[in-house]
Amino acid sequence: MLKKDLRKQYLQTRKNLDANLVNKLSQEICNNFWHFIQNNIKNYQQKIFALYLPINNEASTLLLQKYFSCNAIKYCLPKITGDSLQFYTNFNKMTNNQNFTKVIEPQSGDLCSPDIVVVPLVAFDSNCNRIGMGKGFYDKTLSNYNSLNIGIAFDCQYCNNIIDIEKQDRKLDFIITESKIFSSIIAE
Repeated sequence: MLKKDLRKQYLQTRKNLDANLVNKLSQEICNNFWHFIQNNIKNYQQKIFALYLPINNEASTLLLQKYFSCNAIKYCLPKITGDSLQFYTNFNKMTNNQNFTKVIEPQSGDLCSPDIVVVPLVAFDSNCNRIGMGKGFYDKTLSNYNSLNIGIAFDCQYCNNIIDIEKQDRKLDFIITESKIFSSIIAE
């Protein structure tokens, strides 16, 4: 099946999720994410995490934002700039993007380079290939950073095999769901 068809199918699957279920599963995903970070990332307290503001029933990062704020862990949010993203910390005003009005982003702030990027997705496979919304913002951006790239998603977004992979598509290092952690990193 082509990516555009998979995207349509999995967007509908995600859209059909009940809001209460999205909140419950997002909490489980955030808990799994946080346990993973604590157990696998040295000096995580000194890292800069790039998060996103969820739209269209995406797995939510709002609990992570709250936790990071309460524990003085630095995080940033993306802003669409041209055909890629820039990340900002110390933002104080959020606005809707002019072209993608559901996307809320920092109006201004301090530009930064994140160490760990939390990536939204529409569908994924066991090799950590992802299908996004189709504009390639994350693929273009991640190719410019030497970051650890972690997708978060619901189990129902799992796809057996995404075969329509293009040269510019960026495989993620890990994908964390409410029940499992997928890895594309080969242990040595």
